[in-house]
Formats: sequence, structure tokens, C-alpha cells
Amino acid sequence: MARLTFREAVEEIVSEMDGPAALADIAREAARRCGRKYTEYTKRTVAAALAALPQVVRTGAGMYAPARLALDGKAFRVPLTVGELRSGQLSKGRLEPFYTALGKPPVVTGKGRPLPTVQLSGRQLAQIRDDAVRTAVEQLRALSWVETILAEISAEEILGQVWDRLAKSALDSGLLDLTPLGLGPADEGWSEERAGVDLILRWDARAGRLVAEAEDSGVAAGHGGAAADASGAESAGHGSGAGSATHGSDAGSAAHAMFTEDRILADFVASKLPRDDEISLGPLVLEAYARFPELGRMPGSAILDVIERDPRIRLTGGDPYQLGEATVARADRLTWQERHFGPARDVDAAWSARWQEEVRARIRAHPERVQEAWRREQRRLGLDPSRLAGGRPSKVVLLRKPSHQDLIREWDAALREEGLSEKVRQRKIRHVETFAHYLENDDGRPGARHLLDVDEADLDSFFFWAYVRRYDPSRTDAPAFTRDLRDFYRFQQRMGRIMDARFAELIHGVRDLIVERIELYEGLMSMSDDADFEDLYETLFLV
Repeated sequence: MARLTFREAVEEIVSEMDGPAALADIAREAARRCGRKYTEYTKRTVAAALAALPQVVRTGAGMYAPARLALDGKAFRVPLTVGELRSGQLSKGRLEPFYTALGKPPVVTGKGRPLPTVQLSGRQLAQIRDDAVRTAVEQLRALSWVETILAEISAEEILGQVWDRLAKSALDSGLLDLTPLGLGPADEGWSEERAGVDLILRWDARAGRLVAEAEDSGVAAGHGGAAADASGAESAGHGSGAGSATHGSDAGSAAHAMFTEDRILADFVASKLPRDDEISLGPLVLEAYARFPELGRMPGSAILDVIERDPRIRLTGGDPYQLGEATVARADRLTWQERHFGPARDVDAAWSARWQEEVRARIRAHPERVQEAWRREQRRLGLDPSRLAGGRPSKVVLLRKPSHQDLIREWDAALREEGLSEKVRQRKIRHVETFAHYLENDDGRPGARHLLDVDEADLDSFFFWAYVRRYDPSRTDAPAFTRDLRDFYRFQQRMGRIMDARFAELIHGVRDLIVERIELYEGLMSMSDDADFEDLYETLFLV
């Protein structure tokens, strides 16, 4: 009997879960079901498997639960467009990421009437199939190497086989019929893109369905508008009578609840944004709904409205009406991709100018910051600054230096004895191999050519010059690289091949400045057409 893979074991465990579980517990159970030994690396494998399952959500640090349980009773708001109201149809994609995470459940009205999937007619289906065949044939004929295949097998036969294997039902249009909610083609008179009607969908875990109801979006707008002064109205304590006081209190409570939901969601998304990358919004929203009991009660505003109103967050991609496809990033920085390849979206010109001025100022201050950090680490380690002018770290005279291959082979064996995970061991070996290749092949560069002859100056030249410009570095790789070389040279000191490994401790101590130089170089390259580019480049690398 074949053993389960970790992915298969995790899927089994998730299907049986009746509440949140810790990652370590899931990993141990997965290892048991797979018949494998549990290690710390097992947790990373299981975490990756959990992240690949759309029906699983994070409920806290190191905690996971099925979405069907974590989102029970939670509701979300979908603002309808004029086109959707006029057609009486809503794309299922507008219910993402909740729809897929909940297992694509049936959607019903509050009275239990289903919102059926709009079916394609036979004629529509035939037209779609004909269009697909025609397009595929044209593309195939453009490839010379398939001419012999097409001469023997008809395109109709090929496309017929593909069509039969489509996971989606041949008759499923991907649209929901809104007429059971009283919304449909008969409604007229809207002049704005947002039609003034919201769909509220609440998950009923016990019944396994999404319950939908239509609401005038003016209700939500009224709550949102009242949120700012709700607390003031309550504290004033005067009104025209008991009835009006009660009404005001209800309105204030609703406004405060919506305001609270919006703030919690925005704060959570903003706290999760990477420094230099965009990120998918859908998983963040699911995690927020699963982690915070307050979210999904009213519900709050439409999720994309919350994101677009927050000054800390900006949308970087996706359809503005498809939450499941949206990506977001920090509003105060360009992403790595935007700095290298240009903004994917229009970026505010004033903000871009401010950002470029900040990069210029940081570049001008960077050399002094590096020198200060370097001197500070020298003092901390008790290193003589004059070492940079000459002496190598080794006072051991070796009759024959081991080759780089021998040193790396020995280092690999030592790492295996330490019991490191395969991933960490390979990274440490790769970093030493990269540095050895640099020493062997950088012709015309003054300094050491052998790993055992390296000193501070060689590490300085590599990390602050060659590594930044030639090795496509990442800001997470640079600190690991310095740590791995430090560990390698500590080992060489224990082996008696060098007397002092503090020169490698020094470069690890200034690793944050290496990361800063990588960041500044990326920012500088986005300004390569500016008049001061050459001066800034010289300041960053030659001063």
C-alpha cells in the first residue's frame, strides 16, 4: 500500500477537523499518517500544504482551521453594479475569496429560495465550442513543428478531448440569478455605476449555505457617515424625547459597529503588507475574518471600499470588482517590481517625487553610515583598524592549502553531523560555493584568491560592491549569506587553519547596511534617466 504524501495527509486531517488546531499538532499527525519521522522541517512542509488549500484559513499565529468553521455566522458585503442589476445576474467571482474557501456552497435567500446558476443554452454552448476550436487551430498552425500532427489528427478531435476534460460544467455560465431576491432586468432608472444596492451574504455552517439578502447601500453609507459623530451624539445626552433618543442610540450603535469593523480590517491588512512586494488581498481578508470576532457581524463596508479609503494601502492589480484577484502593497513605497520594471499602475506623481528625493537623501548619507557602523563593530570585536591596510587574518603557515572543493566537502560533512535541515544545509553550502567562485574568477580585483586568505577588505569588497551589483541579491538572502560565511570561518578557526575569525563576525555585524545598500541600489536604478544618476552611483559605490 502506497504511503500518503504530506499533501494528501493534510487534506485528510483538514476534512476531519472540528475546530482550530496548532501547526505543530497538524504536522505531527501528518507525519504519523505518512509514516515519516517528524522534524522541524516537517512544519514548513505542512505549512506550505495548508497554504495551498483554499478551504483552510489561519486563525492566529501558528493556528489553522477549516473556513467552513472559522467563518460561521460571518457576513460580507458585495455592492452591485448597474449592469448586474439590469441583467439580474451576478458573477460567482464577486463572492471570492469566501466562495471557494467555503467549498462553493449553494446561495439562497433568507426564505431558503436558491439563487440558481444561470445555464447556457445549447446554441450558446455550441458557439463557445466553435470559437474555441477556431482559435486553437489558428494558434496551432502558427507552430511549424505541429504541422505533421495536424496532418494526421483532426483539430476537432483534439479540442473535443480537451472540452470533455473541462472541470467546469459545460452548462455553467458562472453567473447567479438574482431574481429570487426581487432584483432583475425589470428594474430601471440607475444612472451611476454603483447602483445603490448591496448584497449581504452570511455563512450558515450548519446548513452549509450562504444566505443572501439585498440592502439599500444608503443604509451602509448612513452608518458610515454617522460613525464619526456617533460618540459625540451619545455623550451630548439631550434630544427631543425618549423616542428620538432611542432611535439615535440605535443609529449610533450601528455606525460604531461598522466603523469598528472597517478599522479592524484596514489595520490588519496594513500590518501584513511586505516592505517591498505586493500581496494577494483575498487570503488576508479570510485570515482577518477568521481571527477577529467583530468582523462580519454587521457586516462593515464593502471590503474594497475599506482598502481604497485607507491611506496606508494601495491596490496594485486585479479587477476592482473581483476581490479574489486583487493585490495590494504599501502606499508609501514602490514595490521591487515597480522599481525595476516601472509601475504596473499609475502612481501618484507627487508621491513618486517625494519617494525619489528620500532615496537621494539616503544615498548621500549612506557612506557615512557604513563607516560609522564598521568602526562600531571593530570596537565591539576588539579589531585593530590597521588590519584593513594589510595583514591577513591567518598567521598559520600551511604547507599546502586544501582546495576549495576539499574545504566545501569537509564543511558539508560537518553540517550533516549537526543535524541541520536539508534546506539550511544546502543554503550554507551554496553561499560558500558562491563566495569561492567570486574569489577564483574576479580577474583584475586586488585581494585574496583563496578562502583561507580572506580578510575584512575582501568581505567588504564582495558584499558592498559585487554582491549588490552582480548577484541579484535579496534582502533576506544577504543576512543569511553573512551568517553562513561567519559560521564557515568559525569552523576553519576551530580546525586550526586560521587564527582569528572575527573579520567574518564584523561583516555579519553590519549586515543591515548591506541590506540598505541593496535597497538604495534598486531605488537608484529606477532613476537611471535622471541627470544626477552618475553622481548618486558614485556616492553609493565609490566614495
